[in-house]
Amino acid sequence: MLSPDEPTRLVTLAEWAREHGLSESYALRQLPYQVDDFPAPETTRTLIRYQHAEPIDLPDHDSDSEVTLTGFARVLGVSAHLITQTRDKDPSLLPDPLPPPTRPTRGRPTHRYRLGDLLTWWNNRPPITRGSVQVGLYDPVKLAPFEPRRNKPVELSGHDPNSEVTLGRFATLIGLNRSTVSQYKRKTPDALPDTVEGYRHDRLPPYTRAKFRLGDLLNWWNSRPGSVAGYRSQEGGTASPRHAPQTPATDPD
Repeated sequence: MLSPDEPTRLVTLAEWAREHGLSESYALRQLPYQVDDFPAPETTRTLIRYQHAEPIDLPDHDSDSEVTLTGFARVLGVSAHLITQTRDKDPSLLPDPLPPPTRPTRGRPTHRYRLGDLLTWWNNRPPITRGSVQVGLYDPVKLAPFEPRRNKPVELSGHDPNSEVTLGRFATLIGLNRSTVSQYKRKTPDALPDTVEGYRHDRLPPYTRAKFRLGDLLNWWNSRPGSVAGYRSQEGGTASPRHAPQTPATDPD
């Protein structure tokens, strides 16, 4: 817990979304514009965008062959200016040239390099700056009212968790209609447990009355995504997060 004198750690909406199980798209592009009292950022931070190098492989070339920087540009199919520009950004990263030939040469000797060394240098060159973007930093305390609610757990203490039930029977046991339960089969199909035979429900033939272990369905139902507190559209309905947020386990008193 933060002390009164300890400053609050500000977070971006993307960080807050990942922490609470929301999709980044929903947190960045929908929630701030669909809620009237959504908090404004406390401050902003500049993030620099980088473009990292795409690794290149040259299987048709001998990595031990000798090549100049100009020849290396021809091998890659880029301009010699781009090669020298990359070299001049940080000359210390360029590999050491091969020893000069023993025979005398006229004029200033041209450095030659091992092709494999130049390829490693090129593939590990520093990323290119592609502009910057301003990112808002938010107070997590002010974002707390918009965190996903956890659903109230359902208990079936009088039933055998190893019993085999269909989704329709499970809906009856917990006092809900079948459509309320089956909608999560469509929303989060990967979360539904395997059938008692060990099959995935979406791999079964249409209209198969799949049976599940009651305890597995109960765990699935109690960990399903909850509604987002504070957000309801004018047309009705509640936005749902991508998956249930992870809450740390606490030791019982």
